[in-house]
Amino acid sequence: EEYVYLGDTLNCPYGIKTKEQIMGYVSNAIKFLESNDVKMIVIGCNTATVNSYEINASVPIMRIIEPTAKRAKEIKDKIDPDGKIIVLATNYTIDALGYDRFLHDDMYGVRSSDFVPIAESGKQNTPYAKEACKKVLSDAIGKGKVVILGCTHFGLLENDIRSVLGDNITTVESSDCIVGSVKECLDNIGYNDNKNTGKITINVTGEPSEVKIDWFKKQYDGIYKEEGYGYYYDSIKEDQVSEIMENNFNYYIVMELMEGCPLSETIKAEGPLE
Repeated sequence: EEYVYLGDTLNCPYGIKTKEQIMGYVSNAIKFLESNDVKMIVIGCNTATVNSYEINASVPIMRIIEPTAKRAKEIKDKIDPDGKIIVLATNYTIDALGYDRFLHDDMYGVRSSDFVPIAESGKQNTPYAKEACKKVLSDAIGKGKVVILGCTHFGLLENDIRSVLGDNITTVESSDCIVGSVKECLDNIGYNDNKNTGKITINVTGEPSEVKIDWFKKQYDGIYKEEGYGYYYDSIKEDQVSEIMENNFNYYIVMELMEGCPLSETIKAEGPLE
């Protein structure tokens, strides 16, 4: 297969953003991928998935939460039928009941956005990371033996998480669970092009020079910056705009209708204003 990857490096992390902001980011990402004539879209972010259910696309969308919850439930029923599934996810994913819709009373959710900057700064397997895990996970100790790493960052912190929850836990990585579901869907609709080795094109919304993927061992076509799809999405009230104008702030505002209008209709203004 050929892959088109879009990393919203300009706006991440999503876990501390508002619903309106995240829906805007996800909507724009889907528009971008559709413009590249893809046959399927995989949302590989738990927080983005929570805000994608109301967004329609011209191609199938595979979301990461449902297959992860399904895998965790299967494992729990075998090894810990009376325990809870501990779900570690961003604050937004937990607060928005992202996993509750599939696991119901079988889960114990932990708001874990504090883990994201640790993973991104490469501070895993350090005393600092272990102390952070103790603080976040203290109430989850003994709640269950199956732990969902409900953010793609969290696999990097598995050793630190185990140091608090114990080595006897079974972790379920959301990134691993989506692969089988994607293949199954492609097989069912006859799209799996297993004769073509394909290529990977990486697109980002931030600066490509700031993307560090030395760990990625596959060949990729290049890292390209996509203008216009990574803007700050927000609902800005008229009085807020007036205040900005009165104070002559340097600013950059981009507004899009909440329903999602084409990018060509985006209202865009740059400062300072006179």
